[in-house]
Amino acid sequence: MKKRRMFVTVIALVLALIILVPILAVILTPLDAKAVSESELYQLQQQQALLEQQQKDIQAKLDSNEYERAAILEQKVMLDRQVELTRQEIENLNDQIATYEDLIDIKEQEYQAAREDEESQRELFKKRVRAMEENGDISYLAVLFSAKDFGDLLSRLDFISEIMESDEKVIKSYKDAQATAERKKNELEGVKNELVEARSLQETKAISLDGQVSKAISLIADLEKNIDSYTRAMDEYEAAEQELAQKILEMTRELERQRQQGNDQVGATGRYIWPSRSSKYVTSPYGMREDPIVYTWRMHNGIDIGASYGTDILAADGGEVVTATYSSSYGYYVMLYHGDDRYTLYAHMSEIWVDVGQSVYQGEVIGLVGSTGYSTGPHIHYEIMENGSRIDPLQFYDDYIPWW
Repeated sequence: MKKRRMFVTVIALVLALIILVPILAVILTPLDAKAVSESELYQLQQQQALLEQQQKDIQAKLDSNEYERAAILEQKVMLDRQVELTRQEIENLNDQIATYEDLIDIKEQEYQAAREDEESQRELFKKRVRAMEENGDISYLAVLFSAKDFGDLLSRLDFISEIMESDEKVIKSYKDAQATAERKKNELEGVKNELVEARSLQETKAISLDGQVSKAISLIADLEKNIDSYTRAMDEYEAAEQELAQKILEMTRELERQRQQGNDQVGATGRYIWPSRSSKYVTSPYGMREDPIVYTWRMHNGIDIGASYGTDILAADGGEVVTATYSSSYGYYVMLYHGDDRYTLYAHMSEIWVDVGQSVYQGEVIGLVGSTGYSTGPHIHYEIMENGSRIDPLQFYDDYIPWW
């Protein structure tokens, strides 16, 4: 009898291990990756909520009388900000989609592991049912009534209790495995549905971005229909540009003074390459140019290179990023220092891809073509400054195509 009890105990322990090991594998294996992905997803969703609120604030200003009374440059700044927020929302959604895809991989692995555990528990359950069917003619009561004495009866009671407990564990483990598999399946389907929603929202935002960009560009173009508004806007633009130009010159002088006291190694080659791979068209040259609306002459401190919205802008030479910001006249712009009191500036970007203090090599993408700031269409405004003065960039090139 003791041998039988020992045998049953061993069998119960083996069954318990068989039951527990797959469950532990399902629970423990993917937890770390899952926790990281879901934490990242939560942070992205919080960021998305903040961007949406900022969008609502901008839209409220655009819809208000304050917008109607605002100067043209102020209106353009708000529209540029709206475009930038939408672009950030799209980037956020791209990150969310990538995180959802990672989560789906994790959930599929969890679901597969749960299915395998469910199948394993089902096989154990089937074996137990078959064993009970094969021995169905021997009831628990018959086992008890066949006891020889009271001690034997107690031993048989313990034995039957262990068998029943083992049976209950098998049944419970099978039900738990079924429930886990069903839960993992629902989680997987839920993440897949959220991925579909994120992709749909991304497409909607992309369409919205196109409309916002067109609206921002048309704001300046529409000025030509009203000479008084156009004149006021140009006065604003010139004042803003002169103020910015003065700040830039002061900054370059201070930077050059600092450079002379320190290390001037910035990775420059000493020559300039064309800042666009996609276009050689110069739509407006450096120097004095006549305004086509009010026929006054204005100074153009650089050249304009016609290019498609969103195409790459390249660093004309290696150097260090000394400015990467937004202004009402230049929009998003970047200025690079190339050593020996040489600087280049790239304006009206849709996106800036570099940070202040960063070193860039010649030909590196520093941003994308846009029409931010005072601009009537996508292009690269490109300036070169040497020894504290702006100079004509075209003197360094001979393979451009003039478009005037």
